[in-house]
Amino acid sequence: MQNSSVGSVRILRMIVLATLVALIAEFVLGIIANLYVQFPNTITNGDAWNWSMTHSPVVLGHVIVGGTLVLLSLTTIVLSVMARRASGVVYSSLGFMLILFAWVGGVVLLSHGQQNGSSLNMAIGFIGAIVVYAIAYYRTRNYVRLS
Repeated sequence: MQNSSVGSVRILRMIVLATLVALIAEFVLGIIANLYVQFPNTITNGDAWNWSMTHSPVVLGHVIVGGTLVLLSLTTIVLSVMARRASGVVYSSLGFMLILFAWVGGVVLLSHGQQNGSSLNMAIGFIGAIVVYAIAYYRTRNYVRLS
């Protein structure tokens, strides 16, 4: 393996690890929001965005980490391509789709009110993404050791 490819894999592993840490932070913030944040009944469709950004630091943090996860997952795709790792591209793309699935669930929740289906979509996207990125992190360990 060429040195530039090994360097790309090392950076990829760091970003995958950062993604895993961000996923854990997102999980904790999401659980706190789910247990302790109640949107007022007077909120109409779409107004939960405004309310949550000004009244709930937990939901605001959850939204910020969620957006960061979308960017991190896109970064893993780019780095997988740069490292010329087909399996990395597959795992990164699948992770991105799962994070996007969860992110869309969050957008729907804030746009249309608290719905169980939206929470379920976020949970499914989360668990899928954490499994995929954990596998990706594990599978890239040998590429770095070979250098």
